[in-house]
Amino acid sequence: MSRKPSTGESIGTDDLMSLMEKEMSKKFRDHQGARLSDYRKDIPKLWYSTGIMTLDQALAGGLAGGRVSEFFGAPNCGKSTSLYSAIAETQRRHPEGYHDFHIIADPENSSSDAKAHMEKLGVDVSKVYIIAPSDGKPMYAEHIFERIEYLLRNPALKGRIGIIGIDSVGALVAKDEGEKGWDKSARVGGISGIMSRFLQNIVDNGLLQESMGHLMLLNQVRANIGDQWNPYRTPGGYKLEHVASQRVEVQRTMGQDFKNPNYNSNNENAGEAQFIGQKIKFKQVKSKVGGRFGATASVNFYYDHGLDLALNAIQVGQQYNIIVGTSWMSMIDIGTGQEVIKKQGINNLKNAILEDEDLYAKFDYMLTYAMRGLEPKSVIDEWEEIKATELNLDEDNGLAENLTE
Repeated sequence: MSRKPSTGESIGTDDLMSLMEKEMSKKFRDHQGARLSDYRKDIPKLWYSTGIMTLDQALAGGLAGGRVSEFFGAPNCGKSTSLYSAIAETQRRHPEGYHDFHIIADPENSSSDAKAHMEKLGVDVSKVYIIAPSDGKPMYAEHIFERIEYLLRNPALKGRIGIIGIDSVGALVAKDEGEKGWDKSARVGGISGIMSRFLQNIVDNGLLQESMGHLMLLNQVRANIGDQWNPYRTPGGYKLEHVASQRVEVQRTMGQDFKNPNYNSNNENAGEAQFIGQKIKFKQVKSKVGGRFGATASVNFYYDHGLDLALNAIQVGQQYNIIVGTSWMSMIDIGTGQEVIKKQGINNLKNAILEDEDLYAKFDYMLTYAMRGLEPKSVIDEWEEIKATELNLDEDNGLAENLTE
């Protein structure tokens, strides 16, 4: 037995929905609401590649424009390297004038020492804006947040803000904490209140979304004493965890593949390191913009040479049948099925791709489309047309538009 309507006049649910939509649109200029079946949440209109294709795949496309991500892990696991790689890849992909102003806030004051590391990863350091302590003066969290908000509000930077990295949240100190004497005890919560206000000012009010930049927060981990089920926690408070659309746990392993052949344990004064690199491992632990929960990725990092991004991309290319074969490996034009190039062994194929700029661009184009579930044009028959149109990213460009659908 169905319940009687509470109103005197019976009206169908569908008609009632339509009536409320009309009345709400008259009453409220914004945020009128809609039927859930018609509602489309604000999907990212721009994605920033991390440069690490397997990580982009785990994140359903990379770092989402207008959103916040948190990369957290133990010291030296690869968090800063991930930030620098994302900036380098964005500089490579985006033409001048298109989200090309990148910011690193450095409370640790270590970016000047990391300059060589950035350059090794392909970052043009002359086009990165650093916010860091100077002349030995303390720089508190409030100072850093104030400067980032100013840059986001600056009309000269409309459409120009790219990646904003804070390295790291764990190094931020609130002003009232920093100015306390030794006889004063630390306040419970530390930086949490300041971080909450900062995120309210730039995220909750839509400032970051409007800029289409991406805020990448690097965070440390702390021992969570007394909780055996959650052995560690991250500084910054719960607001940070809730606001972040993407959260990635970063770890490292150093195995047999990275042992230094010149290292001799019997001669420790030779000046040789035991390892020449590490594998950086990623695990997606939260994503509001797509991707499978718990998806993992990894990349090899060699201290003297940088990230092995080409091998990483080839591994993804194999999943989409762009790269096929075992001992002899071929790159296939997935638009027509024709063979683009064939080489013996994965290292020879990798070197061929790296040495030929045109071949690299073809591979990158097909891989980008395949990862988005889009059908690319033929890189053999239509390459000149592709170069003239779809590889020139701008606001009205077909590629930029297609990759957000």
